[in-house]
This record gives sequence, structure tokens and C-alpha cells, in this order.
Amino acid sequence: MPRKSKVSDEDILELYRKGLTNRQIADELCMTQPAVYYRLEKLQLVNNFHHNVQVDLEQVRILHTMGLTNVGIAIPPLFT
Repeated sequence: MPRKSKVSDEDILELYRKGLTNRQIADELCMTQPAVYYRLEKLQLVNNFHHNVQVDLEQVRILHTMGLTNVGIAIPPLFT
């Protein structure tokens, strides 16, 4: 998908209302997860995340030792 020059709040809200996670919204709109988080925060909305995702805490520890932050780790494909 080609990158849009500007993503509107309506674009983000449409995907948010469909229940997509921040990562999925970011991927769909060619944005970063922090950008999605920031925009949702400005709209006074909470993060969309799925409670049923199982995370391997050992993998998270390894990624932290590699220097990644929680935002960088946030449910990467190897955890889904």
C-alpha cells in the first residue's frame, strides 16, 4: 500500500471502531505504532489491544536485553 501523505482522524477512528489493534491500524495506514498511540491519546481513546494474546515472557526479556522498549516489542508477529 502506498504511504498516504496525511492520515485523518476519521481513517484512524474507522479502524479503531472495527476493533483493530494499534499495530494493525499502524500497518493498515502505513504509520508507526507510537504515531497511532499519540493520535488515539489526542482523541481521548484508549489503546485497542487483544486480551487473548499469549506473550512468552522469556522472549520479552530477550528483546529488552537487545535494547527494545515496550513500544518496540508490542506484540510483534513472533508472539501471535
